[in-house]
Amino acid sequence: MANNPKQIKMCLAGERIKGFSDEEFAHEFSVAHAAITKASAEKTPPLLGYRQILAIPKPKISLFGTDKSTWDSQAILLWSSIDDLSSTLKSEGYRANAGKHIFTEPPSLASICQVAGESTFDSATANSIIEQDSSYMMFVYIPRADKTHKSSRDPALTDQEVAQRVEAISKIGAGTDLLRYVINRDVGPSDPHEVFQGTPFISCEWGVMGVTEQYWFKHEEAATSFFADEAGTELLGQLPSSLDGTGCVGIAGRETVLVDKL
Repeated sequence: MANNPKQIKMCLAGERIKGFSDEEFAHEFSVAHAAITKASAEKTPPLLGYRQILAIPKPKISLFGTDKSTWDSQAILLWSSIDDLSSTLKSEGYRANAGKHIFTEPPSLASICQVAGESTFDSATANSIIEQDSSYMMFVYIPRADKTHKSSRDPALTDQEVAQRVEAISKIGAGTDLLRYVINRDVGPSDPHEVFQGTPFISCEWGVMGVTEQYWFKHEEAATSFFADEAGTELLGQLPSSLDGTGCVGIAGRETVLVDKL
């Protein structure tokens, strides 16, 4: 997990180009794009981490609309700071290659966020399976209730509300197959155009999300069982009034760690 207060996660949901089969998209995302990003990371010191979730086939998880989601992938890039991300996107090297490998529709669902709180239930197992690329992750986007406030200076959740959410998940997850939980608070730039102009990411609705959440499990069956528990899912859906619980988007699949410089 990122402990440096400047480190940020750039989270991007992907929807395949119309006409792509499951196999075609899986190859473009998990093989071709993975190789391109890994090679770029070697030449880009500020890019500290890159994780992928391939959400094909869709899991049998109804919470957060996961089973009916149109999103096929989730990418999580860890950067040393938002300033370093901005500088990289403006560099000649990036501009020369930006948008050349096209395998998704223009991105829209996204968040720039930072770790705000977490709870680990089984450290040894969680660390082991993540290192071995054998973990299963549920990634959840939770939008702000008030869409007009999109500045990182106006966070959707207070520190107290974050602590309450972590405490609630800790109680729900105790004695279950949940290995680790992380809540990330959106810290998107006040002027997204300044950061993303001239890149494929300019189409994203930056600042709409209030928080994102990550849930790790050993495998899909464990995740399906956890999110099928009625009492637990009812508590999971109890969110602060500053968040829009009806607009949550869940993306779940096997997690692959492609870059980890920490």
